[in-house]
Formats: sequence, structure tokens, C-alpha cells
Amino acid sequence: MALLTKQVGIFEDIKTLCTNYKKDSITRKNVEYLEKRLKNLEELWVLVKVKSADGTYVTLRGLLDQGSQINLITENAAQLLRLPRKKLDAAVTGIGSTSRTCKGLLHLECQSIHSSYKFNVQALILPNLTSKLPSCSFQSAGWTHLQNLKLADPNYNVSSSIDLLLGADVYADIVLDGVLKGDQQSPIAQQTHLGWILCGKLKTFNCHFTLFDTTNLTKYWESEDIAPSMEDIQRSDQCELYYQETTKRDSDGKYIVKMPMNHNYDKDLGSSKSAAIAQFLQQEKRLCKNEKLSTMYKNFIREYLELQHMKPAGQITSNQLECYLPHHGVLREQSTTTKLRVVFNAAQKTSSGKKEWLRLKDQLDELKTITINRWIGTIHNKIELFAFCDASEKAYSCVIYTRALNETGEPKLSLLAAKTRVAPLANKLSLPRLELSGALLLSQLVCKIIESLTEHTITTWAWCDSKVVLAWLQGATSKWEKYVENRVIKIKQVVPASNWFYIESKNNPADCATRGLYPKQLVNFHLWWNGPATMRTFPDKPKEQHSCLLTTTMEQKSTAPTLSQPENIIINLINNYSNLNWVTRIIAWIVRFRTNSLSKAKQVKKFDAGRQKQHNDLTLTANELNCATNIITRNVQRLEFSSEYDLLLKNEHVSTKSKICKLSPYIDKEGILRVGGRLNKTNLPPGMKNPAILPRKHRLTELLISQAHIATLHGGARLTLAFIRQHYWIIGGNRAVKTQLRQCIRCHRFKPTENYQFMADLPPQRVTPWQLTENMFHQFWKHWSSDYLATLQARSKWLKPTPNIKPDDVVLIKENNLPPGKWALGRIIEVHPGSDGYVRVATIKTQGGTLKRPITKLSPLPIETRH
Repeated sequence: MALLTKQVGIFEDIKTLCTNYKKDSITRKNVEYLEKRLKNLEELWVLVKVKSADGTYVTLRGLLDQGSQINLITENAAQLLRLPRKKLDAAVTGIGSTSRTCKGLLHLECQSIHSSYKFNVQALILPNLTSKLPSCSFQSAGWTHLQNLKLADPNYNVSSSIDLLLGADVYADIVLDGVLKGDQQSPIAQQTHLGWILCGKLKTFNCHFTLFDTTNLTKYWESEDIAPSMEDIQRSDQCELYYQETTKRDSDGKYIVKMPMNHNYDKDLGSSKSAAIAQFLQQEKRLCKNEKLSTMYKNFIREYLELQHMKPAGQITSNQLECYLPHHGVLREQSTTTKLRVVFNAAQKTSSGKKEWLRLKDQLDELKTITINRWIGTIHNKIELFAFCDASEKAYSCVIYTRALNETGEPKLSLLAAKTRVAPLANKLSLPRLELSGALLLSQLVCKIIESLTEHTITTWAWCDSKVVLAWLQGATSKWEKYVENRVIKIKQVVPASNWFYIESKNNPADCATRGLYPKQLVNFHLWWNGPATMRTFPDKPKEQHSCLLTTTMEQKSTAPTLSQPENIIINLINNYSNLNWVTRIIAWIVRFRTNSLSKAKQVKKFDAGRQKQHNDLTLTANELNCATNIITRNVQRLEFSSEYDLLLKNEHVSTKSKICKLSPYIDKEGILRVGGRLNKTNLPPGMKNPAILPRKHRLTELLISQAHIATLHGGARLTLAFIRQHYWIIGGNRAVKTQLRQCIRCHRFKPTENYQFMADLPPQRVTPWQLTENMFHQFWKHWSSDYLATLQARSKWLKPTPNIKPDDVVLIKENNLPPGKWALGRIIEVHPGSDGYVRVATIKTQGGTLKRPITKLSPLPIETRH
């Protein structure tokens, strides 16, 4: 046993030695001879400095190949340079007719590492070029004829990767005349602009070791594994090849790994949204209970966003594939490194429907075992139909059974007919409407059965598990909306409302058709084939079950009650009179009449702020006129500022969208809406500090402006507005006053305006004589050259020159009658500079042809044009 243990340790040491040399080149045999040979230096490698996008130089290891007609560069080197690449669809064919697809074309500016010699090449981009050269590092022999030479690759003996392949065109340009030869076993040195390159044949060395494979020994105590199938091996190889071809690094150095997808994945992908939402809601509940986990989870998601590992998906179009990945957190408190690990569950099963279809397909043969008795036992003329209907979000259906007496007088129950329809997809219906559609389908099927059984007396009883539908059937049809009303009328024509009853969903056989059954379930489903057990004992004259129905207002027609608003006498007076004094006095007399009617003879009664006796004279007092003015103002404010008035009565602030919000309004003790303002600490009269607020477009405002205009002896707009603001604040007062003053007849008489008409043509006497025309010409030229021409000296706009547009620039062509999103796209093919060298006109090629436009009609797109 000790010997066996020692042998196993030796085997492990040999396996480690083998791995350190080359993992993928060892064939497991009892004894193996491994020879490693340096590649002959027939292909020459050099170090080249290549200019990157930021202007710095990057040193790449290149390979000179005299037999290549093109130049190549690896994808890693291209990403390191960050140079703009040109799209190119081409294939590169090498030894053995193997073809590789290039990923683009780069323009490279190269320079020697020893001198300022530069050259430009165009290189195709490939994922990789070759393996490391030389195949393994070796010790330099120290050849004497190579001492003190500036080698193109000083580290020629170190194995490293090849980034650049330079073809025959570059080799012909850089080679010089100098050649140095040593002995027969040493390489030849060739002078080039890049330095001295080596070529020739080098000595090879052999590595001989013995490898014992432990497979034959360990199979005695290890159980054998089942070898993977060829299909699994091919899929694994395809996945690995896909990873190698698509994995790359972007300009920021981040790795981009594309997700491998199976063939026809778009058909089998299915929907995972519902499962993802359920997992998300469950995760939310978990986070609400654990504050520490919630904080760690949020930090992780926030870090993912900051690192740009994910981004918002945006709006998903109908033709776009979508897959939702559920995620949850695994918390390990005892972990010393990562306590929270977020798992993105890509293995979550999706609802593609394929599994259900395969299950249905496998059970289709079960339908052959179903037999239906076609004789319903119609010995007597009387037949009863028992109809059931139901609906779900997917379908609505009905099923009809018959009950007839057989020879012995016992009822015979039979399944007669059934029908199912899929719920409409275009116009989504509510569940009560779908239930009503099921009832309508039931009535249509019953009608066809009655038409077929013309020789029998048929009584129909119907059941439904929707109390809303039963309420619709029992109620007056005129109460419901048109959709419900039309269908209820059709149903009642076949099955009266008194023959409809309620049934629970678990006893409703039509419920099976709306939810669906697989063939194996259908074969032995007793409720479907025999109906509910209550059909056998159902009485001929059942009691009304209306007491169990629900009353509903669903789909009920909305009634619009009309209210007759009482006529506002004050507003009518304002509209019917053109003098505000007359309206005020009429209201004052009405107030006096009301006061005298409510007060007793010679009894002192409160009136406004003071105390006064009953008035019987024919003269109105100042208090009565002020009271009438307040009543008029208050009525107008209640109508025009009703919402603001209600809010202020509730001690709430006026909405910021209100026109009077900036006035800080309030309601005084008389109920007048006044300006709060900022002048409360001044010595102004109360009417000026807190004037009453009036709307701009109202008859009272017009009468008030006319009254103030006359009181100021037909003063102007400023004087009239200042007079009004001693007691009132009109919203938009300046505009309202100017509009009203334009209608003053007296002011118009003192400031009349002349009438005019469209200017007529000049008479022939003024345009026919040549002397008059020549005289006018000279007079115009004199004034134009002396007065106007000098004003054109200064530039009014476009004061600075801008870069000229160039051919191949992509521009938008401005159209005045189209929005910018519909402007045509074009490419400049020719420019037309002026005498000063500035381009102001260009010829553009568009999809519809060639156009010539000024540059003011062109909008260049910010696209860098690459040749």
C-alpha cells in the first residue's frame, strides 16, 4: 500500500511537469517522446511604433511576410490604438484554403524604433494572426557578427505574440543593401530602415521525458462516467468558438461578451415577464423586512448602473424580442469577502406554450375513446333544455343538456350541444360583458335546437354564475347602455328572464370549457358529461330565485338632471341699463322696501354698520346708496370669482393659477372680495388700500368705466384708471379702460379719423410723357445715391466668416413648409465659391436628384467624413 501511495505521488509530479510545458499537445501514452523545435526564421519579426488616436506611439510586434499581398493587424492591437476603422466586408484566405472574415480596415502611421523613418500602411483587422513566435523562448548564442547591431527586434529570442503582419509591399520599401553573414549555423543579418533583421536556420533542441498516465491505474478504483453524446460535444465546441469570436474589449478597456443563443431561439424564447414580476414583488417584501439587506441590495444595483453594466431598457416595440431575468439576493453573514451575492436567474422557465402543446399532442389519441350517445330518449313530446353559460378572460362558452322521460317514467339526462368561442383580442371586454356574450351564445344555440326539434314541446331553463348578468336580465332593458341593452333584448326573446337562475362556478359545467381540459381529464370528467346532480330533481315550476340576485349599476345609463337656475335680478338690471347710477338707485329703493317691510312701525333696526330709523321720505341716504353698491359688487364677484370666493370662505389660499392670486385677496365683513396687497401700512384711504376686485369683461366694469370717464370730464385712459382705482381694482384695468374709451362718441367727435380707400392707379397723364419719366428717374437716382447708398456700408448680420462646407458633407435641406424632422437628407457634390473665396452656394445630391441651394438653406450634420 505504501508503494502504491508513492507511485501515485510520482504520477502527480509528472502530470504537473507536463502541464508546465504544453497542455494541449500531449497524447496520453505509457511512454511519449516530445520534441519541440524552434520555427525557422524564414518569416522575420520586427518592432514598430504605430501612432494611436491620441497622438502617442504604441510599440507593436510585427511579422514581415514576403509572400503576403496584404497587411494585417489583430483586433486587440486595433482596440489598443483606438483609431477610426472603416467597415469592410472581405474574407482573407490562407494556407489550406482556410478563410477568415476581417472586421474592418485601419490606416496606420508607422515609425522605426531606432530612427525617424515613417511609412503608412492599410491593414485589415482579424481576431488573431498566429501563435506566439518563437514557439518558446531560448538563450541567445551570442554571435559575434551581430554584436553592436541595432536589431529590428532586440528581443528576438523571447516568445511573444504577433500584433501586425507586414506584406511584400512594405518589405520592398524598407529593405537596404547591407547584409552580414556568420558561420553556417548562425543567422544572416539584413539591413532595413527598421533596423537589422535576422533570417536563416537555428539549432533546435529536444526535450525527452517519460510520462506515465494514471488513467489506466485509477480506473480500477474510480467509477466510470458516461461519455457525453456527440450532440453535447458539438454544442460545447460551438459555444466555445462563439465566445472566442465575439469576445472583445471596447475603447474603455471593458470586455464585451455576447450571449450565445440556440438555433431558433426566437421561437422557443417564450414570455418570462410574469415570473420576473412575481420574483420582483417577492424580493420587495423580503427587502422591506430586512433593512440591512435592502441597503446592500440598493448599493449593488446603484453600482451596476454607475459601472454601466446595465441601463434602462426603454420602450419595447411590438416586433422586438424581450426576455426578463428574475434576480434575487443571497446573503451570507459569515462570508469574509462578498456577503451579498445577487443571482440573475437566466434558467427561469418561460411560458412559450411549447410544453403545453406537446402535452396536448401526446394526449390527442385519448379522444378516440370518447363515445357520445346520440339518442336523447324522446319517447314523449315534452323535452326540457338545461342550458349553462360561463366566461373567462380567454373564452366564453355554453353547454346544453336535455331531460326527457324514458319508458319507465324516469328522467333521462343527455349532453346535447356545446359551443365555445375565444374572447376577442382586438377589443378587450370586461368580464361581465364576456359573461353576457356567453349568455347570448347560449340563446343562439337554444334557438337552433328549437328550430330542429319542431315536433316537441320544449321548455328552456338557463343558469349563469354571474350575478351581474342576471341583474341585467331581470332589470328594465332601457336602463342599460346600448351594448348591454341590445344583447339583453336578444337573450330575452329566446329565454325569458324568469327562466334564468344562479349557479355556483364549481357546479357549472360550462366552466370547464372556458378554463380548458386536456383529453385525459375530459374522458373522465363527470360534470361535463352528466351535468350537475340537481338537474334530475329540478322541479317543473321552480320558485323564483330573484332574492339572491345582486342589484348593479354597472353599464347603467347615466342620467343628467337639469336644474332651473333662478333669474338674477341684479345682473338683469346691469345688462338692461346703460347708466350705473340708475341701477344703484333702483337697488337702493329695493333695499329700503325690504327694510321697511321687515321692521315694525317706529322700531329701530340695524342697517349696515350704524343704527337708523325706518325711512318714509322720497330721498335716498348715502348709506342706502353704499349698501346698494356693495350688493351689486358682491353679486358680480360671486358669479365671476366663485371658486376663489368659496376657498376664501373656508380660510384656504387661492390657487396659484388664479388671475387674482398675486393680489392676496380677502373677504371683508360686508362680503366684498378686496385686494390684500402691500399698502396696508400707508395713510391712503381704505378704498385705495383695499379696493374691490372686478373682472375685465363684464357689463358692470363697462358701466363703471363710463361713469368714471364722465366724472373726469372725458379724461384719458390714465386719468380714468386712476379715478377708478380709488375704489375698485379691475383685472387688466389698463386694457379694459382703453377698450371702453374707444367707444366714447363725444371723444370721437373731438378726435375724428379720416377715412381712406384702396389707392387707385396713376392716371395716364402722369405716366405717359417721357420727359416726366426721365425727370423722375434722375431725381430718384440723386436721392438714392446720396441718401440711401451710404447706409449699405455696414453689415447688419453674418459678421464673422465660418469654415466653408466641403464636398461629401452630409446636410439637411431646409424646407419652409415642413418641420425639421421631414427635411430631405443630401450629400454635397460640388461647391461654388464667390470672388472672395467664400462658399455661399452648393450642389447637393439627394434621393430624388441633384439640387443647387444657398448655404442658408443647408444644415450640416455633425458627421466626420472619412475617405
